[in-house]
Amino acid sequence: MNQPSGAAEADRTKHLPEGSVTQSGASTDAPVAKNQPAAGKAAPAMSGTAQTTPKEARPLSLTPQERARMNARAAKGLVNLVLAQAMLLLLAALASWLVAGNYAALSALAGGLIYLIPSSFAALHMLVKIYSQANAGVLTFFWAQALKIGGTLALLALVVRFAGTYLVWPALLLGLVVVLKGYVLLLVLNKLR
Repeated sequence: MNQPSGAAEADRTKHLPEGSVTQSGASTDAPVAKNQPAAGKAAPAMSGTAQTTPKEARPLSLTPQERARMNARAAKGLVNLVLAQAMLLLLAALASWLVAGNYAALSALAGGLIYLIPSSFAALHMLVKIYSQANAGVLTFFWAQALKIGGTLALLALVVRFAGTYLVWPALLLGLVVVLKGYVLLLVLNKLR
């Protein structure tokens, strides 16, 4: 098993392309192979596996003041999102009314409310969880999203069923998409952080 160092080096490098540089710095006069340090340069500090690990993985603990500040910021973000969606819905309905008349405006309002109503209830659910003594975790977020999706589909079915021939589909879809993308307004105004 004990081979001279030159023989061991040859065995380890026989799979490398000709002219590549080995970890020990031995090289021929051809270009350096990928992912290998050049002769005279140090090898990278981290390899495929981490060399250092944290001593102990501890959960994040917040002081009551930090928790209250985070809750207030989250609540403000939720309220701002619902208000931005409502404002964009009114603008879409106004634009639809100016372009295509009353039925288009009502269709745009219906389309926006299809998403705004479940979104408002989901925000309210999240606000209750934030300010209650229970921790608002990932499960709360998923339940709120399920409420939004289920409510949106149910309201869409009701609007299509009862509006019938009075429904102006392009306006309905405009109202729905505008409310769905209400967070874009907050990003533009730099209110969503």
